[in-house]
Amino acid sequence: MRKVASAIKRIVIEEDLKITDRRSYTSLVVSRALAYALPLPTSPVEALVQHYNSGNRAIVSDFVSALNEEMVLDVDAVEALTFKIWRMRYNLVFAADTLDTATIVNIAFGDAVGAVPPLLEKAAQEMDASRSSYVVSLVANQMGCHINGKAEG
Repeated sequence: MRKVASAIKRIVIEEDLKITDRRSYTSLVVSRALAYALPLPTSPVEALVQHYNSGNRAIVSDFVSALNEEMVLDVDAVEALTFKIWRMRYNLVFAADTLDTATIVNIAFGDAVGAVPPLLEKAAQEMDASRSSYVVSLVANQMGCHINGKAEG
């Protein structure tokens, strides 16, 4: 674990980030990396939290605890955020309609600052703020039917 911690520290230092809280940044990086490394189920599951807890929680907890002995992390935040990012991955695969438009737009454009055109980002946020997810679902359903040859007219 010492090698992993050293690599993380080196990466954070080499990036010369203009951040005030390296602990929080490092916690975010570790959360994201862990969430991406954890396997997703091969099909939808009925009880997602229980599935995560039975298969991944111990792995995350052990890894974060061991890493925390080598470098200071916000353990609770890392574990909670790891689950949330993993759940987002699951939702993208098995329940994409549960994600808000702003999240999907941000995912589609990547995580670079300013990657999402401002007008599109604002529109996505306004869409979600106006509770138009229902309309988006209806439109997506109609488009899906048309694409799959099931549309009328």
